[in-house]
Amino acid sequence: MAGGEYLCFVDADCVVGEDHFIRVVRAFEEGADVVDVAAGGGGAETLIERLEEVIWRRGRAYSEEMVRDRCFAGGAYISFRREVFNRVGGFWSYPPYGADDLDFSYRAWRAGFRIGVVRVPGTRSRFRRGVRDLVRQQVGWGRGYAHAVARYRRDPRFWRCYRLSPLIYRLLGGLTWLYPILASLLAPLKGLYLAAKLRNPHLLPYWTVRRWAFLYGMLRELRRAFKAQGTRRR
Repeated sequence: MAGGEYLCFVDADCVVGEDHFIRVVRAFEEGADVVDVAAGGGGAETLIERLEEVIWRRGRAYSEEMVRDRCFAGGAYISFRREVFNRVGGFWSYPPYGADDLDFSYRAWRAGFRIGVVRVPGTRSRFRRGVRDLVRQQVGWGRGYAHAVARYRRDPRFWRCYRLSPLIYRLLGGLTWLYPILASLLAPLKGLYLAAKLRNPHLLPYWTVRRWAFLYGMLRELRRAFKAQGTRRR
């Protein structure tokens, strides 16, 4: 229903900094068609919130490698030109949860639109406070991601966007879509690595629970996702 040239989203669990929209519009003026905001943390009170903040701060999602020629934009603050929305056909209508931002932004990138990333002081996400809420969130994200996997499992460009190790692409080839499942299964090893590297023993159980909840959601939904893709092709 919005009538402006730019469409900007802000999720309910997010807080915008004073210059948030100024910097987003500036990114459009500098040539971006889709803008992804790399939000910070802050205000963490519980252990889970603090651990989540560490993961977002230290993760690959907004590393220099992933920002360069970016293929995806996170939905919490996703902004885009109206032309992008009209050209790629908007967000998917099924399923009504998870990974719609991933799918939309990838289709925009594939259509030739440029995805920019901005960092805004004061813009931050409010992380889940306890284990129960974190698990619920991750299961939902996993369910949505299952549909992205089903939709793009035969699209090598999609998986190249993750910029994984060349060895992984050589070993898995056309089965690279299995990598998220294998990586989640091995979450305790990654958790052990994080705990040792960052000298925080809480990261081992935290990362394991987080990734296994995501994996549960994904595996629970994969059959339905593959069936849905078969129906769409027919």
